[in-house]
Amino acid sequence: MSTWGRSATTAPVAAVVREAFGADARVTRSRRVGGVRERSALLRLHLDGPGDLPASVVAKRLKSASAGDPDALGLFHAELASLRFLSRPEVAGQADLGAPGLVGDSARQRVVVMEDLGDGVSLADVLLASGVGAAPADGAAVDALHRYARSLGTLNGATRPHLDAFRAESRALGATDPDTAWGDEVGEVLAGLPGALGPLGLPVDATLAAELSALRESLTDPAWTAFTHGDPCPDNNLLAADGRLAHFDFEFAGLRHALVDGAYLTVPFPTCWCVGTLDPALQTSLERTYRSVLGEHLPAARDDAAYDAALLAVRAYWALRMVTWLLPKVVAEDRDWGRATIRQRVVLRVRGLVDRARDAGEWPATAALFESLLAGLAERWGDVVPMDGYPALEAPPTSARP
Repeated sequence: MSTWGRSATTAPVAAVVREAFGADARVTRSRRVGGVRERSALLRLHLDGPGDLPASVVAKRLKSASAGDPDALGLFHAELASLRFLSRPEVAGQADLGAPGLVGDSARQRVVVMEDLGDGVSLADVLLASGVGAAPADGAAVDALHRYARSLGTLNGATRPHLDAFRAESRALGATDPDTAWGDEVGEVLAGLPGALGPLGLPVDATLAAELSALRESLTDPAWTAFTHGDPCPDNNLLAADGRLAHFDFEFAGLRHALVDGAYLTVPFPTCWCVGTLDPALQTSLERTYRSVLGEHLPAARDDAAYDAALLAVRAYWALRMVTWLLPKVVAEDRDWGRATIRQRVVLRVRGLVDRARDAGEWPATAALFESLLAGLAERWGDVVPMDGYPALEAPPTSARP
């Protein structure tokens, strides 16, 4: 395990610790948590001093090499605004929001110091049976997925009465306007479609353009606006021994359509290296768990027709995003990304949207476009091997009878 350098990083972090716990609080040891990160350093700090100090906290600091990068700074501001928001008494007191408590921070020094949740495993560890103590007993992986679904539903739902507080925290940091960021994000995806599809001979005609405009309206409907994590991958959380599931890495958090997070259960996991397929029956069960919790706070989620239409619109968003973001990278040659190739990811999301849209009779021009896309890709690529599932969810082999 490595430690931080003593001058450029330890001093600002130690200052935040002293501000939080008193002038005599000291950092006695620091150890890196997880692997090497591109933009930031993450450490567990062991503390000593008078009073009722926790034994340790976790600190995250933007690396100096990233401090001048507007994108990296924007991600830091999003995380800091999120942790400040989720730690406000009026917000944190509503429910277990599945986030570490904020101990202290320094926006100027680009440091956040958080509650230490310990050395539990992540949902990814459980699904892949790869972490220390992660090899699941029967049903443990399914139970962990339902904990994840409930936690996302609570995070998206219980925070809704307090969204003005998130707006205030974001604006205080000079972060991207949270009321326009999601619309801009959707707009960028849709604007990238002609460039992604043009080289494949698939134009965006007037009928499709009108449907995509309607899709943007659906995705930005204020009735569904919620605080979202934005990147709730199976490895961006901790399954604590006390039963809590805590999300971390709120760098992509913001106000979006609530189901942008919820769709991670059914798309599934569109931005994650540790992606895998889930059995349709399990997806339906997880979706019910998420929806039941979200519906306690968001009236539209209790209406079957409204919920189904909203989820289909978000599935369309993720399929379109795969096409504009990932497809141009692999038209000529496939690439690996974590547990799957990029072509596998594109085909899975596009085919999933086509099937759902045809069944629902919705977004016909988008479904027709994607059917043509799948046919064209099959001609170019041949059969794309289906994505793997998760080891922890595979049925054990049946013993042969004598």
